[in-house]
Amino acid sequence: MMSKSFRGSIDQTQKILKRVSVLVLAVMMIAAALWTPVTAYADQETGLEIGEAISIPMDSEAALPMRDVPTDTLKIEVFEDYAKAYEVLALVNAERQKVGAAPLVMDESLLESAMHRAAETVILGSHGRPDGTLCFTINSQMRAENYAWGFNSSQSVMDGWMGSPGHKANILNGEYKGIGVGVIKYNGAYYWIQCFGTTSQTSDCTKPADGNNVRAINMPYNTITDPYKNIQVTFSFSISPSNKTLVIGESRDLTLKMDSVTFLDGEDSVYWRSGNEEVATIDANGVVTGLSSGTTVITASSKYLDRKSFSLNITVVPENVRIYGPNRVDTSIEAARKLKTKLGVSKFDSVIVASGMNYADALAGSWLSAVKSAPILLLDKVSEDKVAQYVKANLSAEGTVYILGGNGAVPETLEDKLAGLNVSRLSGKSRYDTNMAILEETDVSGKDLIVCSGAGYADALSVSSVGRPIMLVGTELTDAQKEYLEDAGFAKIYAVGGTAAVSSDVVNELVQYAGVTRVGGKNRFETSLNVAKTFFPGTHDHMMMVYAKDFPDGLSGGALAYQYDAPVLLATSDNVSAAVAYRGLSSAARSITMGGPKLISDNAIFTAMGNTAPIQVN
Repeated sequence: MMSKSFRGSIDQTQKILKRVSVLVLAVMMIAAALWTPVTAYADQETGLEIGEAISIPMDSEAALPMRDVPTDTLKIEVFEDYAKAYEVLALVNAERQKVGAAPLVMDESLLESAMHRAAETVILGSHGRPDGTLCFTINSQMRAENYAWGFNSSQSVMDGWMGSPGHKANILNGEYKGIGVGVIKYNGAYYWIQCFGTTSQTSDCTKPADGNNVRAINMPYNTITDPYKNIQVTFSFSISPSNKTLVIGESRDLTLKMDSVTFLDGEDSVYWRSGNEEVATIDANGVVTGLSSGTTVITASSKYLDRKSFSLNITVVPENVRIYGPNRVDTSIEAARKLKTKLGVSKFDSVIVASGMNYADALAGSWLSAVKSAPILLLDKVSEDKVAQYVKANLSAEGTVYILGGNGAVPETLEDKLAGLNVSRLSGKSRYDTNMAILEETDVSGKDLIVCSGAGYADALSVSSVGRPIMLVGTELTDAQKEYLEDAGFAKIYAVGGTAAVSSDVVNELVQYAGVTRVGGKNRFETSLNVAKTFFPGTHDHMMMVYAKDFPDGLSGGALAYQYDAPVLLATSDNVSAAVAYRGLSSAARSITMGGPKLISDNAIFTAMGNTAPIQVN
């Protein structure tokens, strides 16, 4: 933008003032025709010589408004940097001293005007004001103005001004006695103003403290006629961010924006409302929170805009998280990462490692994982290095690695790779003995016992997030199990599965130690639903789905589901009946699915979560 000055004597009569106004307007129209915007600062013109900064003679009155424009008030909050303003004052006077000009006084009135003008340039980068008048109407003492934006330091903006003849002339003008320097920061950018003129002060005013301040900018709605450039500026309005999808329970801070200007929330600025508060609510500060699946219209209206409203459709969807990797070992590591985030820890105090090629030890270890808040990492024949590296990177210095099963399940070579760590192997001659070693590692007094078949995985997967001791059984109790039950003193025993899983003979043995309740169903899907009803009654936010026809992904899922207070429901792409039924009972709004889409498809998750919103699986 190229600045122009007008000089000459001005009679104080209204007639002469009007003539001068017409002349100024004509000159500015010529400047507007040549003006090209640049990023350096407001009064620079690309490809042309830099002209003088705007000024008026010392003996004139303040310039008259160019036109009568109806105005409203837009409020913006800016950071006012008085420290930088006084740095600019010192630099100005240093330059004036070099040429023998008297130092300028920081005038209280001009300082206030400069800060306000700096805020106005956020709206309109010009010597014209947003209300349709020239800059001089802000203060009758003002005789010249320099402005700039984008510079981050007082020295750099002064270098820019001193490199421009017009700005330099204003800075060194010996007729000026006072100055006001405005420096504000808005949306990360600095805006700079120098207002030169007369003053009644003999010394600098007291420097105010830096801080945020709300400035009321007088301006018409939507379209501004810039009296300096003689152009119209039309603004566009939007609600930001424009992302229209919100997860149930998620909150997002919305703002009403006019191009780069952000409206203030609350009284006398933006008023927010939701068309359907059962789907989402929004508070006075524009924070919208998703409550249930569906779509609602969020409306913003502003006093400045004469209650003109702007709206945004928000669709609220369930949170559907899928956890999986290219193989069962990587899936267990992904589950561990999610668990670490859920627990809010940088490292685990305990980590459990079990074979991923069989299910018994890992399922029995789900109780240990609940007690220790530990992930269950699976191991196969080619993953020792990968698992060892994860353990070393994610176990605390005093932590313990629990290896479940004998050397046939988890090779001794893994222990070699974990040298230097505290390693505890819990194992026995059979899966039932390993199960007993796990139970004896923990305090079970006063707990309820879960009894599942050791010959199948489905029922044990369903109880892996229950957070109770698990005993795997065969066709009859072993002597070690009977001895353990005699001493443990369980409050209650749950036999999970039908009689084909936990036989009536085993139940008859169990009743000698505590009351027994059977939880089963006509198939594995129904059993998992009945387990969820029994141990996760009432309202629950999360539920987990694991593949019903194989065990690997579900083995590591139970440890994570426990921390989310979520039941484990068995599912396939063709059968999510248990999940559908449980969601209806619990109003669960978030799902965690273990395994990839080949096992449980996105559409299956969509169906399980109610079919009320577009699928979103993260």
